[in-house]
Amino acid sequence: SESGGDPSVNSTTDPSGKKPSCQVAGQPDNTPEDPATAVLEHFNQVTKSSYRDGKTTMGYIRGRLADMFTAEDLIRVTDYATAKWLDDPKMCDYLRPKTLFGPENFQEYHQKALKWDEAGRPACINGKWQIPGAISPTGRVDTFKGSYAGTDYSQVPEGFRS
Repeated sequence: SESGGDPSVNSTTDPSGKKPSCQVAGQPDNTPEDPATAVLEHFNQVTKSSYRDGKTTMGYIRGRLADMFTAEDLIRVTDYATAKWLDDPKMCDYLRPKTLFGPENFQEYHQKALKWDEAGRPACINGKWQIPGAISPTGRVDTFKGSYAGTDYSQVPEGFRS
């Protein structure tokens, strides 16, 4: 042998010393089955956003999943905040993963979202939750009053006879 018996010198490739490469077929982190990806896809859909699955955005989502919250919890918070803020010019800019899924705020939003869900997921109109069938102090049904607030009835709508 060329090595003179020295094991540190290996002038020939010995096939018996090679171990076969048996790598498990890895799945990318962001597959559709991945809970974090499902949360982000839902978030983008309901908030009309287009956040990418980058390290920062996914870090907020994965952080809450690591805190033992479920994807359903994160989706519920997304739905709650969207119902409350999407049509609010002052708050709609806060519909972002950093705000909703950040460790500072998530617990509070989660608690509010649970109560909102238990109440039947009421709509939020002009900053007020609309509880179906609730009677206002004036005796009106708030659901209808809120949904028609701001409607101009001084003109006959186009397509109607005057």
